[in-house]
Amino acid sequence: MTEKNIDLIAGMLRRLVPLEVAARACGISRQTLYNWRKRGKADAAAEKDTLYARFFYVAEEAEAQGEVLTVQKVYDAGPQFQLALLRSRFPARWSETQRLQVEMESMQNEMLDALKEGLEPDEYRKVVAVLRSHGGE
Repeated sequence: MTEKNIDLIAGMLRRLVPLEVAARACGISRQTLYNWRKRGKADAAAEKDTLYARFFYVAEEAEAQGEVLTVQKVYDAGPQFQLALLRSRFPARWSETQRLQVEMESMQNEMLDALKEGLEPDEYRKVVAVLRSHGGE
């Protein structure tokens, strides 16, 4: 490992190049790069001042910087890209399925309100009972 390797890999990680691709671009194997990172993490945890620890810190920082820059670019690109980012990052809240579920619940509530207004109370209770027996409301 050299300072040049560290700088090259960090530059690629800032552009969100996958670690495996960065390794190949530097002429080293994926496993070698993972070993360097693992050793660097251990050295950093032991507070050793080694080239491996420096590599670990620089790689972690470069990946974080790359993520922040990408999020900023997506934000600047407009709502369509922002929504795509939110859907991939928070699928439980932003996925298309979640949106459809919210729309269906809203439609269901509107229909129940219309039935309540248009039916006698006994008829409405019967309709709701039937719906419940079939998994509705």
